[in-house]
Amino acid sequence: MTGTAPATASALIDMRATYGGLSVAVGALLWALAAHPSSRRAGLLGVLLLLLGMAGGRAVGLICDGPANAVMIAYLLLELSGAALAAWLLRRPD
Repeated sequence: MTGTAPATASALIDMRATYGGLSVAVGALLWALAAHPSSRRAGLLGVLLLLLGMAGGRAVGLICDGPANAVMIAYLLLELSGAALAAWLLRRPD
């Protein structure tokens, strides 16, 4: 999808930790926040900030690094859509 592959064991380990372990931990945190009505708004705010951060980083990459493949554009659109949904849900009364 990105057109590259990690070339060393250290690169693979770091990729698994960053994109695997961190993603699982963030997902577990958001799941825990969603499980309790008193913390759902905090979870939605977390989703909003995470998705806006990802979309922002991706947009900076597109501006600085040039055109990307269709997968990167699709991810950007999904991130922005998810952020918009989280923002809409945050504006709704409890």
